[in-house]
Amino acid sequence: MNDGLIRLSQLVPEHASYHGFDSQTAAHDLQELLEALRTNYFVSSGGSVPEHICWVGGATSSRRSSKHYMIDFESLSNYFETWAHPSPAGEPSFQCFCKTENEYRAIPAGSIYFSRNAMAEWILAAAVECPGFLISEESEQNTRTAAEIEDFKGKELASIRGLTRGLIEIIVELDRAHRGLSKKTDPAAILRAASELNLNKKTSTWRTALLDLAKAVELEEFRRSRQTLDKYIGRT
Repeated sequence: MNDGLIRLSQLVPEHASYHGFDSQTAAHDLQELLEALRTNYFVSSGGSVPEHICWVGGATSSRRSSKHYMIDFESLSNYFETWAHPSPAGEPSFQCFCKTENEYRAIPAGSIYFSRNAMAEWILAAAVECPGFLISEESEQNTRTAAEIEDFKGKELASIRGLTRGLIEIIVELDRAHRGLSKKTDPAAILRAASELNLNKKTSTWRTALLDLAKAVELEEFRRSRQTLDKYIGRT
């Protein structure tokens, strides 16, 4: 196993070992951490963890599955909850939504991978205390100072607010186009672009359609936020 990766099945045992907790206490603590992240990142109950942080691989390889799985906060929370009631059958599996098949699938927790460094950075950027077992000696030396974290949070929050405002403007302008009230250059292009949005397709496909829609609505600033879109929506 690459030192930079950790399986979902290892999170509770490693957190318990690092702090001398029992498994139930460690699972509860990780569940609380997840809730803090969801709150600090303004994520709704169905929101997903960024794909560069967590993904579905295989039992012997961390190579990303060809199927499009979504690791959401709710499923992770439910997984940690199952540790409070150990099953005689052994380690709990993870219920993961597969967009390719449009249904939840039971995935072995050992096939879910996290990038330690990416996860630690994500937690620190939310100004939440990062579990020690995720931080290697090398990454500890590079840990951001409090001032750097605050600066990063400010920039990140500004980007999120810009995207949110842009999405609201798109919704408003799409409504105007439907009612024949749009004063944009090409209202018909707005309706065409909106018709291409399909959440059942790959993230990269509907993200491109969203950018085309922003272009039709004439939101250049939104279109320039591609890096932020990649981070919070995903690339694949």
